[in-house]
Amino acid sequence: MGSTNGCSVSGGVSQIYIGNFDSGQTFIPDAVTGIITTFTQNPSPAVGVTPGVWKFDMEAEWSGLEGTGNFSLENGTIFYESKLSMQFSHLDNELRTILMQLGKAPLYAIIQSTEGDWYVLGDLIAGRTSASTATLGKTMGDLNGATMEITFKSKEPLKLIDNALLVPSATATPTDIPVN
Repeated sequence: MGSTNGCSVSGGVSQIYIGNFDSGQTFIPDAVTGIITTFTQNPSPAVGVTPGVWKFDMEAEWSGLEGTGNFSLENGTIFYESKLSMQFSHLDNELRTILMQLGKAPLYAIIQSTEGDWYVLGDLIAGRTSASTATLGKTMGDLNGATMEITFKSKEPLKLIDNALLVPSATATPTDIPVN
């Protein structure tokens, strides 16, 4: 006899897919569960929008996702703010270019937790890079790399996305799109 308390074994993020937000993409939730069960990418993105998705496999404890509810009784408003934080090692020109492009673009993100659950951010309102730092460090053990934070605001809290949408098929095209 016993029960599970629903505690998560570990925190953190293991994979991140970041794409350019375009009003032509759709994330459709199940009417009962609220879990995103349909996702379509716009085949003809807006002028100036680089199509594609950047994929990042994150090291343990190098990235996180935090969602906060904001409730104002005085204004009668409710909104949610989610912050995706990432850390990258080895500051080189490729990383610099990616960070510059992400810093300029409206974004959506699909994140896998270390528990294996997938979440979507920027499904209705694009996220924006809110902070970025490049560092070479000072001492031998310091980070040579960069950090980035992307902030998403929404009228709803974090949404789960059906894992089946993200399992690659034998005919799938790569999700790693080279940076232009």
